[in-house]
Amino acid sequence: MIRKCFLISFTALLFLIALSWQKAGAQNADQEVFLQFRHQAVVNTYISAIYDQDQFYLSVNELFGSLLIDLNIDSGNLKLSGNYLGKGRYTINLNTRIATFLDRELTLTADDYVISDLGFYLLPDIFYELFDLEFIIDFSNLSVSLISSDVMPVVAQRERERQRERMMRTQQELLREYYPLRFGRNKQVFNAGFLDYNLTTNYNQNGGNFLYSTSLGSELFGGDLQGSIFGSYSQTASSFRSSGLRWRYGILDNEWISTITAGQSSSQGLAPVAYSGIRVTNEPIEPRFLYGETAFTGNVEPNSEVELYRNNSLVDYTVADETGQYRFTIPITYGTSNYNIRVFSPTGIMTQQDARLQVPFNFLPPGEVTYSVDAGRLDNPTSGSTERGFMTNMSLNAGLTNRLTTSGGVEYFEDFHDGLPTFKAGISSRFFTNYLLSVEAANDAFYRASASVIYPTNASINVDYTNYNVRGGIYNPSRNKSSIRANIFTPFEIGTLPLFLRWSITNEQRETTSVTRYRVDLNTRLGRANIRLGYRDSQLGDLSFQSTPIARINVSTIYNFSRSREIPLALRGVFLRGQMNFIPAQNRLEDAELQISRNITRNGRFQIAGGRNFIGEFNLFRFTFTFDFSALRTNSTVRTTRNTTTLTQSARGSLGYDSHHNKLLTTNRQQVGRSGVAVRLFVDNNNSGTFEDGDNLIADNAVRIDRAGGTRFSKDGISYVSQLQPYRQYNLTINKGAINNPLLVPDFEQFSIITDPNHYKLIDIPFYMSGIIDGMVLRTGPDGTQSGLGGLRLYLQQINTPEGTERFSDEIRTFTDGSFYAYEIPPGDYTLEADPSQLNFLNVQSEPEKLEFTIRSLAEGDFVEGLEINLVPDGYIAPGEKRPVITASLTGY
Repeated sequence: MIRKCFLISFTALLFLIALSWQKAGAQNADQEVFLQFRHQAVVNTYISAIYDQDQFYLSVNELFGSLLIDLNIDSGNLKLSGNYLGKGRYTINLNTRIATFLDRELTLTADDYVISDLGFYLLPDIFYELFDLEFIIDFSNLSVSLISSDVMPVVAQRERERQRERMMRTQQELLREYYPLRFGRNKQVFNAGFLDYNLTTNYNQNGGNFLYSTSLGSELFGGDLQGSIFGSYSQTASSFRSSGLRWRYGILDNEWISTITAGQSSSQGLAPVAYSGIRVTNEPIEPRFLYGETAFTGNVEPNSEVELYRNNSLVDYTVADETGQYRFTIPITYGTSNYNIRVFSPTGIMTQQDARLQVPFNFLPPGEVTYSVDAGRLDNPTSGSTERGFMTNMSLNAGLTNRLTTSGGVEYFEDFHDGLPTFKAGISSRFFTNYLLSVEAANDAFYRASASVIYPTNASINVDYTNYNVRGGIYNPSRNKSSIRANIFTPFEIGTLPLFLRWSITNEQRETTSVTRYRVDLNTRLGRANIRLGYRDSQLGDLSFQSTPIARINVSTIYNFSRSREIPLALRGVFLRGQMNFIPAQNRLEDAELQISRNITRNGRFQIAGGRNFIGEFNLFRFTFTFDFSALRTNSTVRTTRNTTTLTQSARGSLGYDSHHNKLLTTNRQQVGRSGVAVRLFVDNNNSGTFEDGDNLIADNAVRIDRAGGTRFSKDGISYVSQLQPYRQYNLTINKGAINNPLLVPDFEQFSIITDPNHYKLIDIPFYMSGIIDGMVLRTGPDGTQSGLGGLRLYLQQINTPEGTERFSDEIRTFTDGSFYAYEIPPGDYTLEADPSQLNFLNVQSEPEKLEFTIRSLAEGDFVEGLEINLVPDGYIAPGEKRPVITASLTGY
């Protein structure tokens, strides 16, 4: 079938070349040829032309139609008119042979144009003289190109479409819209999954030691089981411990319970602690991304175009009404988002304004309630105790309004609470768009208030105050009476020099004294250099401006050389970092260090650091070389300090087991606690829809996963993607352009999956050979004779598109004898119809109005032939057919 398809294509090409050499009368349809027209990677089509007397006449209808230039056709008066690119109206009157545009007026001769059954044709020189459109014809390649200083409407439209497509993708990511789910959770009793490892050896004059840590992850009883084992070994001692051993069961789409965890975990209470026990919650497995909706409104010049950007990505656009009002209603996300509104007035003036919106991650949408319950035995004794007592914690959060979220709960520790447990309650609120205020209280613990604000300039203020009602214990181990923390960040400029100032202070009031810690940092950028000057100190008692012995002034500079060819090869991509510490109380330099690092090949990097400690009067030196192999990452380090040299060699990586293909896979990235997919593309030779013996694997890596930055690799024709989050829904798209055989099409192109924890999920995608159609367009004359009609446009449109499959459409041209064919058509149901505008120009009707047919999913491809469309004149009566007789009667007389 492939051979037949290429034979048809080759025969058609020879046919077109032969037509291009024909010379006939001016109105003879046999001289019509087709030229490939491409323009700025946007237009790629065939237009009809007439070759006569060694000259090409180009179709005005088709050129202007493909470029989206306004065109009105008055066939009766042989007149073309329209508005050219908004510059003014034009008229081409072939009756009077006068063409006008702006201040230009051309007198046409009979040799400047041709009128045929399918439209009006002009010499390329006429387009240039009238519109400055220079069409260049390549006779040897049967192609035509366009040179013009104007931006064609089709190019401008495509650019807008691209912006809209990017906007829609952004909106899709914001709204978490998913393609049809084809591969949901596949729960298994057991599936061996991943093993991460980290092996390190240290050696110096006193001997050596060996450190190891491994993490295991698998699926067990439909949940994920994982834990870590680590230890050390030397000639004098050894150790062995386990950590984080737990089993978790995720429940999707259940508002009452989402996760059950048994084993070693950490509580989420006022005093987070490690414990062994059970945890139950209804908090979503995938962290919340959307919080709700917000509106941006304003008043601008009427009919202005208004665009809304979020973090420099276009998310919406509109046109202000006749009163100048505009409104955007968009989803808002957790975290901090920068919004920019750009207004383009009708006169072309652009104005913009910035806004910042902050939504804390502890906020809940109105009406949503979450809880978590922890219960078990502590892994380590609490402060003031030697026993690993039992603990329980229950937390409850509820969204009251768009600006209020409340929380509450109870917490109990066996070795701390003699009577009642600790009850806690709090409320968080948002004022305006960027002011946040939270209040929290707990008996036998503290009262706390915090406030923060981030301005559009990126300036921010954070203040946190805590008053303790119990001295000591697990909630106040420092035995403070109160504490306050403040942080201020301010960006500003001096001339063109950007400066960033951050000031932070912490004050703890105790029974007999107070402790104050403060820090000031000033950053700036000079070209590719980043410079930081910092001061930190800690004081007891009243705050004074006299430096203490622990005060330090730190200066650091970072410079990253570019990879430009103007930079010497040895310096390209080199990273430099220098720093030093100064002790104000002693008025002497404490230490200084210089660090140089650079990539070697794509996978290796070395780092050299040298410095001196002026207080201890010793030098230090460090050399590190890191290399990423496909299976593991190695790190080799040599450290020299005083009279001691230490050699360190480490290797880390991960092993994964693909149980579907019995393959052991290696990677240098950690995988435990994550998920992966094994995508198998194959030609379904027996049309079963599943992979079986006799089906052919497609080795091309043609799968794209949205919102996933995982590691991708292939092995034995299977495409693997690791580093995915478990229990998550992902959108997958098949990139047909990456398939080497263009005649193969997937059974579905866009779909979603839900990942399975701690192993590779199998994704099977069958492919089939695309179909071919073949047919004829006949035109019936007034005498009933039929002949083929060349140059007619046919529109092929897929209907009843399966879920996850992009709707296919194509434009087909009939050859001079009226025949047509098309290939690379995906399986599905289709309609085929003639171009209505050409039918109107020809004053004919199509019988039938639309052809309907089906391309079947067959491994060898489906071939639909014998398609036929007959064009008859309007009001045509076939010979021997009588016209209907209409009778009328007069009544009432």
